[in-house]
Amino acid sequence: MYVIFHETGSYENRPRIGRNRSTNPRTDRHLIRVTLQDRRKSSKELRSNLWEQQGIAILPETVGKRLKETGLIGRRVRKKPVLTDVHKQKCLTWAKKYRMWTTDDWAHVIFSDEFNIEMFLTILCV
Repeated sequence: MYVIFHETGSYENRPRIGRNRSTNPRTDRHLIRVTLQDRRKSSKELRSNLWEQQGIAILPETVGKRLKETGLIGRRVRKKPVLTDVHKQKCLTWAKKYRMWTTDDWAHVIFSDEFNIEMFLTILCV
């Protein structure tokens, strides 16, 4: 370390030899721009877009690394069921049916999403 300080005047690491980046700053900006336009695109789709637009071939892992460097982290899209007109109509009918219920009426209802919790607490209390 002593010799390096006298040669460079600094304790910082010297640049290391390594493989050159397969993308340049312009390509990285393009990836970010395309990603922000449609956040649902996969890294494979972004890679093929880059090949079509600029003729640059990179791996999907490289796309993920470049986006991660900028703070864009990939997530899997959660699939939600599509509400049909029938679902909406049933929901509206249900809401109209029970709109006049009071707080006391609702206190006697066990909701299905709380069923396991209620049963668990009941078993512990017995």
